[in-house]
Amino acid sequence: MDRGMVQRWLRQVLEPVAYDDGRAALLLLLDGTLPAEYGGVVYYIPVHIWIPRAYPREAPTVYVMPTKDMLVRRSAYVDPSGRVYAEYMQQWERKPEGADILDLLRACQGHFGQEPPVVAKPTAAGPSQVAAQPPPATAGSAGSPRPAAQPARPPNPELAALHDAVYTKFRTRRDELRHSVSQANAQLRVLLDDLERGQPAIQDEMQRLEAVQAVCNTRTHQLNDTMQAAQSRAHELQLRPEPNVDEMFAATNLVENQLVQLVAEDHAIEDTLYQLGRALHAEQLSLDRFIKQTRMLSREQFLRRALAKKIVHSLGWT
Repeated sequence: MDRGMVQRWLRQVLEPVAYDDGRAALLLLLDGTLPAEYGGVVYYIPVHIWIPRAYPREAPTVYVMPTKDMLVRRSAYVDPSGRVYAEYMQQWERKPEGADILDLLRACQGHFGQEPPVVAKPTAAGPSQVAAQPPPATAGSAGSPRPAAQPARPPNPELAALHDAVYTKFRTRRDELRHSVSQANAQLRVLLDDLERGQPAIQDEMQRLEAVQAVCNTRTHQLNDTMQAAQSRAHELQLRPEPNVDEMFAATNLVENQLVQLVAEDHAIEDTLYQLGRALHAEQLSLDRFIKQTRMLSREQFLRRALAKKIVHSLGWT
């Protein structure tokens, strides 16, 4: 037996299960037939293999599921309800990390080959015999499904209602999940389209920011150069000696004193000419006298300005 043969003989479905304590769960069911050789003839035994939630820490549960023409045959490995107790399951409990479901099926085949788990129902024509060989496993070869917890009992209406409720709940949850996933995919597609459309704008903005950064770097270098020049100039000014206050407000020689005197007389003549003009407009001074005084003062102002300019040139001031 290999995995390919198992996939042909058994189909995988999800079925709700109700335990004796009232708990309900949705478990994986391997439904089909298991070939076993007895007396040189290969018989296909209908089985249900339930995979627990704690698999592979817990071993699967195997039930023989007789058709309407069969009966469960009690043996050392099969109880009256059809549950199979293979020796391999004890090894599975002791060392689950080394167990495999394919080896469990091989062990069940060996037990079924030693003692057939089903027999044909007795009829008026003759005694009971080993079940005749049914056709290879198909979707409906195992007969009508029965509750996994007690496969030999008649159908329970409450259990069937519980199955329907669990199935409806799972289907509703599946539809909700499918709808939410569809909405999320639509939102992601819209977001992807926006990102693709926004890529050129992002690139343009990056180029603009790079240009601004270059300008800022240039201005930063210029500012650093200006600050260094200002600091250097401030250092030079700190090294200079303190100026003489007397030299700033008074002349230090006769020539400079003469220049100060000439400038003062020039400003005095300028003020006098201004007052003469106001007196003329106020008719406090006659025109002839105004002209005479103005001519005299202008001549003196000219002479003083000429002398002051000569002194400035001689001192080398510009």
